[in-house]
Amino acid sequence: MQNNNPFLELRNGNRQAYDENDNMTKLYFESCVIELISEKSAATSNEKSDFNEYYIGELFTLDNNLPSLKRNKLMAEGHQRLIWPLYNFILTFLGLSVFLRQPYNRRSHAKPIIISVLSLVAVVFLHFTFQNLLSRNLSFVFASYANFFVACLVSMWFYKQKVI
Repeated sequence: MQNNNPFLELRNGNRQAYDENDNMTKLYFESCVIELISEKSAATSNEKSDFNEYYIGELFTLDNNLPSLKRNKLMAEGHQRLIWPLYNFILTFLGLSVFLRQPYNRRSHAKPIIISVLSLVAVVFLHFTFQNLLSRNLSFVFASYANFFVACLVSMWFYKQKVI
């Protein structure tokens, strides 16, 4: 053991790898020492550096010692992970609700496309705007969830009404 970390010593071997131009490079060695670093020595603190390293449960049960800006960003990431998968369904329904109500007409199909694209862009724009505001101030939690429910109601209204 070196520095209280286990290590591997490899002898008479080679290493093959591809570079960015897809050329194979070979490295022949007589002796190579690889030090295995434990998780405790690799992490100098308990804080995780990337938001993707947190589980959803960890995003909502945060340490009080974190700075408020990082706490807000982590909470916003947790709400983002809960809300965004639901948009798969609502954006599909919102886009199709305009087309499902009207009979197919080969001559006038530009207007439903424009209405559906503009409504989808508006919903996604509002979602990311509210998520950005939520990372600064946690009082925008209601607005980020309300955007989803308003998009549901609008898609139902588009489906029930003749808007074109």
